[in-house]
Amino acid sequence: MKQCPLCKSENIKENLYEKQKVFTSIGKLYLNPNTKSITSSINLCQCQDCGYIYNKNFNIENIQKEYSSDDYVLKKNISAVMSSKMKAVIKTIEPYINNKTIALEIGCGNGDLSCILAPKVKTLFAVDPAKEAKFLSSIDNILFINAFFTAENIAPYINCKIDVIILRHLLEHIDKPTELLNTIDKYTKLNSVVYIEVPNADEIISSARFYDIFHDHFAYFERNTLLNKMQEFGFELVDETYYHKNQHMGLLFKKTMKYISKQTITLYDCIDFDKFNDNINRLNQILSSYNKIAIYGAGAHGNSILNYLTDENKNKILFAFDRDTTKQDKYLQSSNIQIVEPVKNYLSNIDVIVMASSLYEDEIVDNLRQIYEGDIILTATEIRIV
Repeated sequence: MKQCPLCKSENIKENLYEKQKVFTSIGKLYLNPNTKSITSSINLCQCQDCGYIYNKNFNIENIQKEYSSDDYVLKKNISAVMSSKMKAVIKTIEPYINNKTIALEIGCGNGDLSCILAPKVKTLFAVDPAKEAKFLSSIDNILFINAFFTAENIAPYINCKIDVIILRHLLEHIDKPTELLNTIDKYTKLNSVVYIEVPNADEIISSARFYDIFHDHFAYFERNTLLNKMQEFGFELVDETYYHKNQHMGLLFKKTMKYISKQTITLYDCIDFDKFNDNINRLNQILSSYNKIAIYGAGAHGNSILNYLTDENKNKILFAFDRDTTKQDKYLQSSNIQIVEPVKNYLSNIDVIVMASSLYEDEIVDNLRQIYEGDIILTATEIRIV
């Protein structure tokens, strides 16, 4: 990919960070142990003109197959922190909706947010290829479109302008972002609002959180890259919220057609990503001294962290702990690591727990300390034993 997918510039810095043989999608869990997954690779590049960071080795055909798979698991709100975040998102959007609002959620996932917003608006279009959200069709004012969001797929269903458009953790998965934003723009009007939530690239890199780099994510956004791009469509930033100690950012844009000067972007070099390898090596070195290991978190990060562990350390992992009952009794990818409830019966046989749930790390550690006295390795902002 010689041109930047966001701005079409050819001024690209390549090979910032490379990783071979990673899971194509870290969203999959299996009913049987040692079920092999399709693998892909990562080669991060950055556009020197707009700051867009992307994986030039992204395999769109493989990822679409994985997202339509029965083994793909969507996140559920089971944590107090997760629930409080949902409330914060709604609080950000609510001032811009009423009973006359036409809303659109692109990538609605399990439908949690669409369900909450539906009673507050006139009509809500919800778009997602996942099967879990099909129940939305039973809600009177929701039109659920079970497909990937493309101009061709949605044209038969949406023939009006949209007041509020929501993209939560979608844009980082898109390999043709400008095409998506062009389609969105055609459905907006003056004063339309677009809420975009994505992982915060600057925070990931500064924390050297290596397992946040996985093949599902085509791109990694810094704040000003998004601001500058949305300005091209006439959108002005009117609100911004940061979640999970700045790991995620929610940016609310309003179409005002005002001219706003470009914001300064941050350009990275290989040395910035060398810290990722330092943390990978440190974690593996620490784990080499333990015999019975567990991971906490059987979501995306639980699978992703396996991409970076040595075979010796992976073979010592007995369990992956997770409170989500839909994940329990399944297995992490290409492993015999069973997902179980974090209870004393399983915890008593564990020497160390590796945190692979960076968004909720503090909350999980507090809960664990009530029933577990062994070592815990923090990973959200540093590799540290507590």
